[in-house]
Amino acid sequence: MKKLAESGFAAADSANGVSFYKNATTNIEVAFYDEKKAFYALPNSEDPLAWGRFDYLTDKDKAGLIVPYLGKYATGELITLAEQYHGNHLNKVTSNEATGVYVFDVTDTTKGYTEIRYWLDQKTKSQLEEAAIYFDEDKRPTTDEIATYMNYLGLKYTSLKDASDGSQIYFNYQKKFVAYLSMDKPEDTDTVFAPNIHFTFNDLSAQMPPETVTIPEPITDFNTMTLNEAVEKYKKLPYYTGTEDDGFGGALGIIVTTSSPDFPKILLMEDSGKYLAAFLLPNNAMTLRSPSIKDWLTEKGYEYNAKASILPTYISKDNKVMAQFDIDGAIAGMPCLVFQPKE
Repeated sequence: MKKLAESGFAAADSANGVSFYKNATTNIEVAFYDEKKAFYALPNSEDPLAWGRFDYLTDKDKAGLIVPYLGKYATGELITLAEQYHGNHLNKVTSNEATGVYVFDVTDTTKGYTEIRYWLDQKTKSQLEEAAIYFDEDKRPTTDEIATYMNYLGLKYTSLKDASDGSQIYFNYQKKFVAYLSMDKPEDTDTVFAPNIHFTFNDLSAQMPPETVTIPEPITDFNTMTLNEAVEKYKKLPYYTGTEDDGFGGALGIIVTTSSPDFPKILLMEDSGKYLAAFLLPNNAMTLRSPSIKDWLTEKGYEYNAKASILPTYISKDNKVMAQFDIDGAIAGMPCLVFQPKE
């Protein structure tokens, strides 16, 4: 310890046989593992994937819920060090260190935590590849808590689901890691329900929707003008490039073409001689799953309403317009983002 002090390290924290010493000049921290008399020199960082991040990030201004140790490709020794620091104990019955599976019972159950699991790579059993935090089914996190958690970790909701278990997929487009959210109780009562958030370091970029898209904002003054009058207003918008037939001799309406590479067309429809709806037609269905559309709608004053329709629906602040994600083409026979009067 004397040598650490001479090298500019000062005691920072200590708990459950794990002590930390930090050097403000070099931004390096040293973890001293009393039980094994071992030292680990690591970068001092709160980055969720950093080897030196031992904080669970549960503070209100951070993730709010436990973020397991996610030192990408870290060793089993560091995983054990992190969990011992928090007072959690290795469950020797459910763990199997020979196959690289570590299960820790969580001491602090105030938020419904039950256990944290880690999986090392199958080839060498030496590198962290997956981690998960489990919850009591009666103490699952709220929707707002999950939103705060994912936002802090830079994980975007993709609207995609894992085919094997139906868990919702969140993806960090910059750091290329995944969170699978499993919080919905299965209808099959014989299925063991273990609510969890499961992390992997898989780069699913090729399978993910685009992180951002360019959205041509439609005119939403519905039932106030004819279809032709609406077209004249569209001509004044910066993204307008022209009009074209709907392919059915005008039976559906008029198509406005745009400069957006993501939504190149908008189908305008009428009812009783009045402009009634705008269907933003994407270049492909995956575009509709872009997390940026939800952000854009929120910025425009729309709020998600789970009870409005079987389709994902956002309602405008004045309660006059609704925007619906019709990924399967149930309304117009083609994937689209529909803007129409609120029912």
